[in-house]
Amino acid sequence: MQFAEAVKCIGRDSLCFHPELNAFVSYPALIGGHLGYLVVVSLLRRFMANRLPYSLKTPMLIYNTAQVLASLTMAVNLGQFLRFDVFNLNGRFTGTIEFWVFVHYATKFLDMFDTFFMVLRKKEEQLSFLHVYHHLTIGFIWGLLLHHGIANGTAFFGAWINSAVHALMYFHYLYTSLGYTNPLKKYLTQVQMVQFALCILHAVLAVVYDRQIPKPWAVLQLCYHMTLLYLFMQFYRKGMRKAVKKAKA
Repeated sequence: MQFAEAVKCIGRDSLCFHPELNAFVSYPALIGGHLGYLVVVSLLRRFMANRLPYSLKTPMLIYNTAQVLASLTMAVNLGQFLRFDVFNLNGRFTGTIEFWVFVHYATKFLDMFDTFFMVLRKKEEQLSFLHVYHHLTIGFIWGLLLHHGIANGTAFFGAWINSAVHALMYFHYLYTSLGYTNPLKKYLTQVQMVQFALCILHAVLAVVYDRQIPKPWAVLQLCYHMTLLYLFMQFYRKGMRKAVKKAKA
């Protein structure tokens, strides 16, 4: 039965179970939203060129709290599908998966405030290629999957694991924003790399075993997560080299 549901959903240029949300994953929304991200970053950098950094302690406290709650909510609601052999390969297409993947996609625009806060606080060293590349592409890809009716079945796994990792990440930010030091900070990047490694494994399994998700989309996932894993590994190594130099100084 699930194969018939997948055929019904895929390639119709619409969400399958929630077509009322189509406007949010239309090409104008996808392209405009992500171009707007670059424009806002550019304008904020010009605005801050001759200004002192803002503290933004209260806005970031509220933001990080909201991100933890949103991430946990998505992880819990998508986590129920882990019982289907973890990756839910050839799994049923459901309105529940599609809705929470859409919520996950929507939060990628909320995540863009990471960059805006960095610019306003003049944390230019954090504004890396990896950071901008990730924020500029991840939401666009999820939007494409939703637009083409593919963000369902086994696709739940990427949204689930990203939500789970984000819950940990934003809890770290929330904890440190209160003035505490997190002794587990060094493990966060390692957890993120494990995330992308599992997503690569998932993509390989989807290419080989899943008969619902079109192969080109599974290959796209594979290639994309390989780029993220590579960039995160470079980021981690760079951070380790800085830590060693600091310890020797």
